[in-house]
Amino acid sequence: MKYEIYSSKYFGVEPEPVNPKFIRMDKDMQKGYGHDYEGETGKAIFYWNVVFENLKSYFEEYKLESLKDFDKIFNGNQYVSNWVQDYDEALRKVLMHSDKISKQEIGRRKIDLLNFLLSLNLSEETTIHNHKRSLAETYYLMGQPEVGEKHFIQLIEEYPDNAWGYIGYSDQYWLEKDNKNYKKALKILNKAYNRRTVDNSNDIVERLTGLHIAIKEKELEEYLEKEKEDILHEDITIIEAIDHLRRDSDDIPFSYLKFLESNREDVEPLILEEMKAYIKDPDNYAKSNGLLSVYLPFMFGQWERKESSKDIIELVACSEESIDRRIGYTITEEYPVVLYKCFDGDLDYLKGAINRDNVGSFPKLAYLRALSMYYVEDLKDIEGLKVYLEKLLKEQPDLATWISSIVLMHHLDELLVVGEKSVKSKFYDPGVNGQWSEFKFHFYSGFIDETTKYKEPFNAIEAFRSWSSFSDERPIIPDYPTLYQKLLNIREEKLRKSEVKVNTNQGFYQKTLVKGKKIGRNEPCPCGSGKKYKKCCGK
Repeated sequence: MKYEIYSSKYFGVEPEPVNPKFIRMDKDMQKGYGHDYEGETGKAIFYWNVVFENLKSYFEEYKLESLKDFDKIFNGNQYVSNWVQDYDEALRKVLMHSDKISKQEIGRRKIDLLNFLLSLNLSEETTIHNHKRSLAETYYLMGQPEVGEKHFIQLIEEYPDNAWGYIGYSDQYWLEKDNKNYKKALKILNKAYNRRTVDNSNDIVERLTGLHIAIKEKELEEYLEKEKEDILHEDITIIEAIDHLRRDSDDIPFSYLKFLESNREDVEPLILEEMKAYIKDPDNYAKSNGLLSVYLPFMFGQWERKESSKDIIELVACSEESIDRRIGYTITEEYPVVLYKCFDGDLDYLKGAINRDNVGSFPKLAYLRALSMYYVEDLKDIEGLKVYLEKLLKEQPDLATWISSIVLMHHLDELLVVGEKSVKSKFYDPGVNGQWSEFKFHFYSGFIDETTKYKEPFNAIEAFRSWSSFSDERPIIPDYPTLYQKLLNIREEKLRKSEVKVNTNQGFYQKTLVKGKKIGRNEPCPCGSGKKYKKCCGK
């Protein structure tokens, strides 16, 4: 044999002669390997494309059904069944670094190769799966993710327990990609991670561990970048710090908030001026002043400014739509605390706000929470609160659900009769606090003291930090072995519980679950928290 051999199936033995009919094919195959070993993959696929075209022609002419059948005739220095994998990988390498025009040509060759392989009589499911996975990945490399995604979805439907379908699909959204979509990648891997019957689950856990670490690395990178932006220069003024809060941003500049808090004496007059502008035209102010529109009432709550009680009440005396524009879901969480901390004791004024027709449901709930705390903690007048709630239920029966939530908030026996009347009202929504039997259960057991946060000092920065999407804590990149073992243990525990549940239910009548009414994102959460569904169980 006169040409150089770069890759061979023969190790330590004398090679058998190549079928004379295929010497040219074997020579081109070896030339390709030579270029591939030298890192000249583009030149390698030039020769290998010639080999592939000849291979297809021979299969068509002699009606062959498998690569093994051809290998028996070919008797080349390399098994064709191995060479096609090397050719596929070489095409992938070139495709990853090609320009837009070349991608289409190289991609077409790769698709042609994979479709040819899938047309053969393949007996091993693993081989079929690998080819189909490679086909789906090819479309992503060609810049056709919508086509690639369809192929991956179909692949997972055909092989729902093959871990590598999920891994390959997920990889397209983060691994060695410029435009990463960690959320989608995580969703795909979690589907396999939570599947009881998936094969090679350790591979899923390995990739999931790598993905979680990559997400933390990204968070740390963003944190350090933001840290640079938020570093306060020495000569910053209070006005500049306030203006910084006007930016419409998903991040909270904690360093600026801390700076303002540490200069209260100078900050307070400016904050009061801002508050006047806010109250004068709240919707437009909130639209153009970003975080500042939420920060202002929070600061008043921290300072417990009783002089601003009516301003804090008026700020949310509006419709649900307007509330969303101004302070969003804080109306059901921090704002009732702010109302209570700033309340000056003018019960008639606060009750008057509750009676207004133009005030939305969630602001009224916030008012009721603050009012009830004042009755219980400051006036020590539980009977007075009971009388007021009963009167309110008669005058505004549409508030029955919120009144029941106030009863559950305090867990006082004297108020239980009001709770019963509200729950049995035709205006009551049982999806929030349950029917009367469930309501009583919640009243007497599983009790969490919702009033604690009203009794403790209110801190604006701590309130911001408690929001799930905001934190000034430096992200910590987990140790790979520790995280891997943790994820593995969690999965094993889930499987164990799943097995116990299946065994427990065997032979018993299974009650059919009836799908209930769909809960709107801005509707009260059915768990009874008083929060909007989108900010509670609907997250």
